[in-house]
Amino acid sequence: MRYIIFFTVIIAIFATGCVGDKPLSEIEATDEEAIYNVIQIDNYRLSTLDLITSDTVEFIINQDTLSTLCWHSVEETDEDFSIDISDHKVDSPVGPVYSASVEYSKTFVGTFETLRYNAEIDSMESFPKEFVLTGTRSAVCQQWGISNQVRRGWILISISDARFSTPGGGYHFLDSLCYVSSTDSMGVFSYGIRNLEDLVHFETGEEVTIHYRLIDDEDFLFVFVPVNDYAYQLAVPQPDSSGGFKVVFDMPARRIYGQLRFLVINAKAILSDYRASGYSYNYSTR
Repeated sequence: MRYIIFFTVIIAIFATGCVGDKPLSEIEATDEEAIYNVIQIDNYRLSTLDLITSDTVEFIINQDTLSTLCWHSVEETDEDFSIDISDHKVDSPVGPVYSASVEYSKTFVGTFETLRYNAEIDSMESFPKEFVLTGTRSAVCQQWGISNQVRRGWILISISDARFSTPGGGYHFLDSLCYVSSTDSMGVFSYGIRNLEDLVHFETGEEVTIHYRLIDDEDFLFVFVPVNDYAYQLAVPQPDSSGGFKVVFDMPARRIYGQLRFLVINAKAILSDYRASGYSYNYSTR
């Protein structure tokens, strides 16, 4: 292949060559830098792997005095970003162009905290678990435009949904995960890589209901849904009529790209190792 390059989250080229969404130099130094900017900056809402943040996220499973409180305390993150540019041009609507395959991941390391009340001894109990959680995603870019322009003309063609897993993998996800909206009476989430026009789409501002079942009723489930136009919030699921759970929310009121995020964490054996499985599904509003 013509180029193969690996990035980590802290790399000298971006420390010296790029601030914000524009490079310090008059043109982006390399095609690789242009591709990184297109995916990680220009399309951040589609590409981010920040399923959990470095801030403490608190989530109450049930809104009552016997609920268990759980959150992630992130201590460090590590990012890998690889670009593989084709040797030969491929066909496109503007003629033959070079294509680039992108694979990247982000790993979170920290402590998963659970706090619960023990009525027998009238005391709060804490059960910390060390965790490592990795999210992965892939994308395809094509080189349109002239290489000596300020931006090198690389654009995002397709991008995958994200997967999150712990070392060893294999933990179950969710059962019967689907959604209901005014544009789709019953939609099913399916993992894959898609062109931007083929992403799951919703009408701006419409109400969406997500349905699912937990395979293990004692699992913790983190569901991140849109709030306002640009933010996310941790949802509090409610029981539905089928014996499962539902989450109801409104889509952003703007035409925008975004993600719906799910993370299932084992909790049946409170002293066992941390295991988790998750997805982040891309969507668009229009």
